[in-house]
Amino acid sequence: MEILRLMAILLLIILVIAIGSKIIYRDNYAILTGTLENGQAIISEYPEGFNNTNCVILSIMTSHPDHEGQWAIGNTFNSAAYVSGSIPIRAYMKNEGIVLQAKNIILTNEQSVGVYDLSVSFKYKIVLMKIS
Repeated sequence: MEILRLMAILLLIILVIAIGSKIIYRDNYAILTGTLENGQAIISEYPEGFNNTNCVILSIMTSHPDHEGQWAIGNTFNSAAYVSGSIPIRAYMKNEGIVLQAKNIILTNEQSVGVYDLSVSFKYKIVLMKIS
């Protein structure tokens, strides 16, 4: 039975190679965590083996300090989104690290009525994936 299982795995690997897909191992991912102070965070260096040319950002999630354990992704659609942790955020992948910047954008009837600095310190999680 074990030999059949091993043969099935080997066949699957051969098929993946023949199709041209790549198998992504756990070593190709990194999760960075920290805090946005005044809407900004500077990650001064990449995790070991990662840099701005061999990886991409898969996800950036944020968390409002009043909602411990609740994480959000995406932009602000209404004023309640800020409290849920869903804030507009951008990331710059530079040679020397990653810069995050976020703002509080207030919307009324789908129109922006104000752009403000963050008034609290949001936590962040960034997932990096190596691509080469």
